[in-house]
Amino acid sequence: MPTAIPPLAYRTFYHIYNRGDNRENIFFQERNYAYFLNLWWKHTCPIAETWAYCLLRNHFHAVVRTRNREDLTGLIGGSSTPNDRGDTGPVPSGAREAGHLSQWGAGMLHEGRVRASL
Repeated sequence: MPTAIPPLAYRTFYHIYNRGDNRENIFFQERNYAYFLNLWWKHTCPIAETWAYCLLRNHFHAVVRTRNREDLTGLIGGSSTPNDRGDTGPVPSGAREAGHLSQWGAGMLHEGRVRASL
């Protein structure tokens, strides 16, 4: 049975992270970092302020604060195209054989601790 995902709270800090399955790389080439950041700013800026981020070869971390309710008016909806999926770009041939590329997680920052599950 799927777990219900709670809605994001307004003006709240979140720790967002992603790691490769089996600690495999999610960034294979230098250009993957720039590609990821372009998508990050495009999709994150309308809904949250990025306070910090760290991109490593096999995972990343980001601390964001969601915007006010008034700032989010009219942002519901959107589309996704094959080149706009939120991945790190083309995967070089031979880099992966099969399976998932990554595992996502997010948790609300609360009293100096992160509550999250992966």
